[in-house]
This record gives sequence, structure tokens and C-alpha cells, in this order.
Amino acid sequence: MNDHIIDEIGRLIDGLNWLWNNVLIPLIQWLIENVDSKYLQPIVAWIGDTLLSIAASVTGMANSVLKQLDGIIQFLTGVFTGIAKALSGILLYVEGFKQNINIISLTSSRIKYLDPLSKMA
Repeated sequence: MNDHIIDEIGRLIDGLNWLWNNVLIPLIQWLIENVDSKYLQPIVAWIGDTLLSIAASVTGMANSVLKQLDGIIQFLTGVFTGIAKALSGILLYVEGFKQNINIISLTSSRIKYLDPLSKMA
């Protein structure tokens, strides 16, 4: 079992290494040599901003899902120990759900799909 997992991880690393050496490095070199920096800079900045926004959203979503799970646990324990704890669990779950909705809304408004193209003109 463990040997199989190690073999799969090794294949994944080999594939990523091949992709880096045979696709990404030549592509980056070609872009640097052939594309004017006034066109390339806005695209690179947009990609960086988009990736940071997505990473922040994933982190926020993970935190709010954990809050929802905590709310479920509080509710279930509250059912047996007291109504106040059960209600607290429900409120915690709803709060985590609202955070998820807000994160999705903020992420979609932060990612501007045509932003790099508008800066090129």
C-alpha cells in the first residue's frame, strides 16, 4: 500500500518536472523574448492578483466550513445537554453559512476577467 502511494507521488513529481522543463520554461522564455513588456506586465499582475484572491477565498471557505461543523457539533451536544447550547450551535452554523456566501460574492467581484485587456489599450 505505502509503496503504491510513493510510486504515484513519484510519477506525479516526474510529470510536473517534465511539464516545467518542456512546456513552462520554453513558454516563459518565448514570452520574455517576443512579447513587449507593456502587454505582458498587466497580464502577469492580473494572474498574480487572481491567484491571491482565490487563495484567500479558499482559506476563508475552509474556516467557515469548520465553523459550520463546530455549529453542528454544538447543536448535537446541545440536544442532550440543554436547549441554549443547541440554539448556539444553530446560530454558529448559520453564521458560517453566511460567511461562505459572502466569500463567494467577494471573490467573484474581485476577479476582473477583462482587466488585463483593458490596461493594454
